Amino acid sequence: MLIKAIKKNKIKKTLKTFYFKKQIKIPVNIVLKTFFLNNTNFLLLNSIKYFKIPFLIKIKLTKNILYISGLKSIKLNFFYYFFLYYIKYYNKLFYKKIFLKGLGFKIFLFSKLNYLEFKLGFSHRKILLIPFTKIKLFIKKNIILLQSYNLSELGSFLKKIKNLRKPNSYKEKGFWYQYETKSFKTIKKV
Repeated sequence: MLIKAIKKNKIKKTLKTFYFKKQIKIPVNIVLKTFFLNNTNFLLLNSIKYFKIPFLIKIKLTKNILYISGLKSIKLNFFYYFFLYYIKYYNKLFYKKIFLKGLGFKIFLFSKLNYLEFKLGFSHRKILLIPFTKIKLFIKKNIILLQSYNLSELGSFLKKIKNLRKPNSYKEKGFWYQYETKSFKTIKKV
């Protein structure tokens, strides 16, 4: 009898080490709901975005706290940190600046037609469509300020702009990010 009790205590202690229990504080502007569909639990965020809850993960929802529990696993860890990141940056506005350096280079914004036109020293002008997904542009001479709630879309659009005219390795001509530094090659004089 005593041996069984000792074994039960050891099992409980080992289960505690393998059990995952976390909580996420939900901001006031986010509404969460859980629903069950086709033997699968889902978490609904502001009636727009939904997340599939992995198997063997228990979720308890109170007023502004979400409790996540289950046996420790890669899926559980991934779900917890992904959801935590999503909640943290849900309503955050991201800013990026890009500079166009070079004599005669110009940027034109056509907001009604939703595209940018660049004069970059080529024989023709380059045209780039602005995505309709909440990216705001502000242009002042040769500086472009971009704003968006989606960091990945903002970064991919910025990469498209930079690929139009990459910085020259001998001079400073081309597109530069705000805090980008680059070493230049020395020019050989004969």
